[in-house]
Amino acid sequence: MYVQYNINVTGLPQKYANTYTARNYYVYLPTDYDATRPYTTVFLGPGCGGNGSQVLPMQNASGKSAILVGLSPVGQCFETSDADSPEINFFDAVLSTVESSFCVDQAHVFIAGFSSGSWLTNLIGCARAGIVRGQGNATGGLPPVPTCAGPIAAMLAHDEGDPANNISGGEAARDRILKINGCSLTATTPYDAGRPSMCVQYQDCPVAFPVVWCPTTGQGHSDQVSTGLSVPGFWNFWEAMP
Repeated sequence: MYVQYNINVTGLPQKYANTYTARNYYVYLPTDYDATRPYTTVFLGPGCGGNGSQVLPMQNASGKSAILVGLSPVGQCFETSDADSPEINFFDAVLSTVESSFCVDQAHVFIAGFSSGSWLTNLIGCARAGIVRGQGNATGGLPPVPTCAGPIAAMLAHDEGDPANNISGGEAARDRILKINGCSLTATTPYDAGRPSMCVQYQDCPVAFPVVWCPTTGQGHSDQVSTGLSVPGFWNFWEAMP
């Protein structure tokens, strides 16, 4: 089960300090958690209106192999409207605390989210690339971002008819990653997501930083759980990376 933790975030820009200092997050430990074994650790962001316990059910794919950390927004949605977002400080603070409390495999830290949590994922995937090994996106878009820290592996799923987050936002987030990774912007090969899908993998990416794009139809503003792209899809993508 997810257990809630409270945290005070420091180093915030002054305009955020009053509202974004007191935060909370949730941790899901695998069954038979072993404090001497380094675990893949996945940060997860919910859509607007959710908290850190209402995230993609990644435990259905990760089983006993991962620590899951659900991040809660302040109010309804994560604050991703500016490149100096308080969510960067929040992520840093939670990561530091989780690493000091649990056995985190620092080479296998990932982040994924739905809707507002996907906007957060794009922000953190840029600002903390290198610390975060890879990301997974279910809908969302590209927020204003700081100078990105480097390449990152990414699997992005977005429905062509999403009425809340237009697919052009997902395409912009994908294209930012393709450029910083040095991938082809057009050449692709089919990607096997484990079930019939339109997923493609971009060519010429570094082996360590693949990029997969999964447009869907008929799902609307979807967390892509029913399609299998956001839970087993993201997990299998991360597990297959070198």
